[in-house]
Amino acid sequence: MFRIRVLVALACVGVAGVGVAGPASALPGRGSYQVRVVNLFVPVNPSPVAPTTSIPGPSTTSSTTSTPSVTTSTPATTSATSGTARSIAPIRVYDTSLPTKKTKPLLEVDFGETSKYVKTSRSVTVTAKDDLKMKVSVVGLFGKGERITLVVYGSTSDVDTGTNALGYLALGDKGGKQSVVQWPKVPSDKAELLIFPGALLGLLPEDATTFYFVTPGQGCLKSQSPSSQDLGFGGNIPTFFVLESGSTEVAAVPAGSGGCDGAPTIGPVTVDAQPGDRVALLPYGSGSEDLNLLVVPVGDS
Repeated sequence: MFRIRVLVALACVGVAGVGVAGPASALPGRGSYQVRVVNLFVPVNPSPVAPTTSIPGPSTTSSTTSTPSVTTSTPATTSATSGTARSIAPIRVYDTSLPTKKTKPLLEVDFGETSKYVKTSRSVTVTAKDDLKMKVSVVGLFGKGERITLVVYGSTSDVDTGTNALGYLALGDKGGKQSVVQWPKVPSDKAELLIFPGALLGLLPEDATTFYFVTPGQGCLKSQSPSSQDLGFGGNIPTFFVLESGSTEVAAVPAGSGGCDGAPTIGPVTVDAQPGDRVALLPYGSGSEDLNLLVVPVGDS
């Protein structure tokens, strides 16, 4: 059995947070709030051009490394899926809801990477690097001193026309605002894993976006909800799992390939966690031949 859960709106929210190297006053940007971005954005509707190269795997660069406010980027690449190419390019983050070509970005984040935190006001806008019209503004998610992780991925602004747009998952470390989905409670000697496969929507055929998340050779991960144990799922609503302290291998098995005992087609990756830790696992890629799992530590309870 499996479930596909899709949230029609472009934004859904959860809880996250991680320590930042150095005092908050040392962060670039302005304001009392902190934001970082995970770039999983690939246009849902690819351009009809020939592919050139495949996408990189998950970044190994630490998100807490002190770097200039605008990071160095690499040229866009593409990857083939069913004879089409999907452009891979950086995204930019602005400390305003109405950026212009003259506005200096707070961040420029390459595909598959997690940025450092920067200080910001209560309104930030994320855009495609070369298209300010393709944007999403995030307003009012921040509490004073709160840190927000924005997971940005490809979406559509119109179901009928399939116009490319940006979607996001907002993870806030305080979890106190009404709009923020709470992490479920787990035993104090366990860690918690959030899996969000929203970046796969639109990249794969509709019947290929459901996966079982497993430890190879040991079966499905332990679900936080007993009623969801050993079920495959897809969509853009986070699903939560319980981890033992230490290192856990995690991989994804597509639906129809043996379920919890099937052969993984994505991963495995190693998730390191201690009791109370919260970690996000983010499947992403540019198509069926370029799928990866990105591990993003998001703090503790």
